[in-house]
Amino acid sequence: MWYCRRTMQRHVQVELAKRFFEYLNGRTTHYAEREMQIPTATYHDAGYAERERDVVFRANPIVVAHSSELPRSGDFLTREVIGAPVLLVRQPTGRLKAFFNVCRHRGAKLELDEKGCTHRFKCPYHAWSYNVDGSLRSIPFGEGFDGIDRSDYGLVELPVDERHGLIWVKLTPGDPLDIAQAIGAEMDAELSSFELDRYTLVREATYEEPMNWKVVADGFLDPYHLQFVHPTTVGPFFNTNVYTLDVLGPNVARLVVSRRSMHTVKDQDPEEVDLMPHIISNYILLPNTFVAVEPEHFEVWTISPHATDPGRSVTTIRFLLRSPPTTEREEQYLEKNWNLLIHTVVDEDWGVGRALQKGLPQSAMTRTLAGRNEAPIQFLHGHLAEQLSGDDADNMAPADAPYPRTYGNLVGTA
Repeated sequence: MWYCRRTMQRHVQVELAKRFFEYLNGRTTHYAEREMQIPTATYHDAGYAERERDVVFRANPIVVAHSSELPRSGDFLTREVIGAPVLLVRQPTGRLKAFFNVCRHRGAKLELDEKGCTHRFKCPYHAWSYNVDGSLRSIPFGEGFDGIDRSDYGLVELPVDERHGLIWVKLTPGDPLDIAQAIGAEMDAELSSFELDRYTLVREATYEEPMNWKVVADGFLDPYHLQFVHPTTVGPFFNTNVYTLDVLGPNVARLVVSRRSMHTVKDQDPEEVDLMPHIISNYILLPNTFVAVEPEHFEVWTISPHATDPGRSVTTIRFLLRSPPTTEREEQYLEKNWNLLIHTVVDEDWGVGRALQKGLPQSAMTRTLAGRNEAPIQFLHGHLAEQLSGDDADNMAPADAPYPRTYGNLVGTA
């Protein structure tokens, strides 16, 4: 079968159904405890952006690929992650290793191809070569380097972990990654139920856009804008401003939005209803990964800051199916849903975002406002504020901005 529909854990569906039916019947939604003011400097200030890259992005794991991209021993991928060249290699044991894609001789870029399969890597500059485990293999005219210990000149290894079909890398060498521990038992169980590791990457696109990465992320996390920005595309299919948000750990959360079709089941017994056809679940894996659960496919978004420019960002969207299309119907499904996604995002969402980024630094505004009904945006910005709070926190934002040091003010509506 070309797809294999996975379902959310039953107890989670029941709990969500109870809340959604209450929201729809009561004409309300999930609310944060209070509004949040967000300093506009966080979207365009170069000093803030540099600290964000150093403290948040280089210190935390980032999703860089899907497991289906490296199925065999010797398969490799190269990536640019916030300006850092990264090399991923599948080992003979089946495990992955990650390295800076830089030769240890003079710092040249080691592997120039985007992907492939090999038993060694050879630098194009002076032909130093390395085994797939990163160890130094050979040096041409090696007598010129007889004073070095060659075991000290393997590739610089990066922490990497592979879980739920996603490959995480941390840009700072150090201790091994444990993604199960990092995301927590509850999020780990939810992602396990969808069996993402059994899916295949069928489409991928990367966009560099003239807007801060948080502008892109804010749009993804915003159930408030649907009918206004998308009046003829996806807007008519969803209940604008009706959602649930559950913080499942310090850096992970579940955002669920409801389809208009939920009105047909809102009077049913929550214990019995199949909620999956009536929702889109979005799993937030901070700092910058978002997994969207659609009826027959998954989207994985990685939204990253530009390496140097706070007014730019790099977003990769990955589209996963249970298996690649093999029939005309399957191809039509893929094309229809991919094209709708790209049009909705690139033309509609990002059209608003590009204009926002251009105008905000020139305006007299010192803060933007996230309302009580914009709790997912508050979660992202509160998390960043907590990560960046430190001895020089006052240099990051206006001192009088009510930016919470911790984020724990989410409440549902009774």
